[in-house]
Amino acid sequence: MNPVAKRSPGAALTFPPALFSMLAMSSLRGRTALVTGAARRLGRAIGVALGGEGADVLVHYGHSAAEAEQTAAELRALGVRFWTLCAEL
Repeated sequence: MNPVAKRSPGAALTFPPALFSMLAMSSLRGRTALVTGAARRLGRAIGVALGGEGADVLVHYGHSAAEAEQTAAELRALGVRFWTLCAEL
């Protein structure tokens, strides 16, 4: 059964640790990740996970400025550098 399908609206997405097992092998400190759609849902979860591994994150969003700022706040709490970028891709 798909665990994402059973989550309640507004609940944070979580990923099994195995999904980012390659990240556990090496730190991403000093690296920068561009995450498209990072303001919401899957993109947000990926951006925060990369930030949690030490990567600086460029948070791309199309129309969700408020959500992008929430993602930025999570990255700020992790102590990594971040930027928000509104763009049509």
